[in-house]
Order: sequence, then C-alpha cells, then structure tokens
Amino acid sequence: MRTALRSRRNSACGPLVAHCYLGLGKLFRVTGNGEEAREHLTRATSMYREMEMTHWLQKGEAEVGKID
Repeated sequence: MRTALRSRRNSACGPLVAHCYLGLGKLFRVTGNGEEAREHLTRATSMYREMEMTHWLQKGEAEVGKID
C-alpha cells in the first residue's frame, strides 16, 4: 500500500493521497504507534504544504501536536 501511495504522490490524485496519509496518521496515533503516526502525518503535511492546501495543513499539524 505504501508503494501505491508514493507512486500517486505527484499525480492529480495528490489531495487524495495526502488525505490517506492523514487518515493513516490518525489511526496510528490513536492505536499508540507514535512513530508510524508521525511518519504518515509528516508526509501528509508536506504534501498539503506543497499543494497549498492550508485548511488541511492546519488539520494535519494539529494531529501531529496530539502525538504522545
């Protein structure tokens, strides 16, 4: 799955891929896997920043702040 997400990162599906990373980050955070959560949330926020999706960037950054 990670390979599929990476291959779509630079395509027109960018927002969808970023949302997937955000969702995975949230999932890993609530299940107590902070390292995986941080990895996915960092990818999501980087993509949101590159695409200038400020609303979603703020949501991603807020999730990063919730990691224990």
